[in-house]
Amino acid sequence: HVAPVRTRRYELGVLLLLTLANGVVAFDRLTVAYLSPYIVADLGISNADLGLLAAALSGAIAISSFLGGRLADRTGQRKLILVVCTIVFSLGSGAGGLAATFGVLLVARFVLGMAGGPMMPIAQTVMAETSAPERRGVSMGFMQMVGAFGIAGVLGPIVATQLADDYGWRTTLLLSIAPGMLLALGLALFLKPDPRAAPQQQEAR
Repeated sequence: HVAPVRTRRYELGVLLLLTLANGVVAFDRLTVAYLSPYIVADLGISNADLGLLAAALSGAIAISSFLGGRLADRTGQRKLILVVCTIVFSLGSGAGGLAATFGVLLVARFVLGMAGGPMMPIAQTVMAETSAPERRGVSMGFMQMVGAFGIAGVLGPIVATQLADDYGWRTTLLLSIAPGMLLALGLALFLKPDPRAAPQQQEAR
């Protein structure tokens, strides 16, 4: 396994990109909760239906985080999987804005969860490999806390509800495509290629 080349500038760039990516992912996961009064009024769904939306999303994340993380470990294609998941996740988030029925919205949230699940374990792995050992814990904690709680938890409710008041909940979800696509482009251009793994030695039987 070839060790990645570390520079402070590259480390900070990866930290910024992955923090923003984590924030966008968490924001899109929570958007339906923030916009639930608008969605209930428009689609006429029940509180139980809202619970099913949350359950479908969480269940998909639980499944795909394991499968996607294992796929990244087996193939070593962390960058590719991270970029593809970011693109699919963003499209899944925006697709919810086109939902005319509860069933379509449920499918869109499930797809969003399947694409979003692998992103955090892969991002943590990339951050661990990129950070200098003495900064690894701080960087991984910063990425998780500032992204999930700072961007999504603090700014998310304000931004989502203001946009929904001005433009409607559907437009709010459609607009969520743009940040994810920009981050996918940033990850594709900025992240170094995955280190090549040396041929594995055949285990003695």
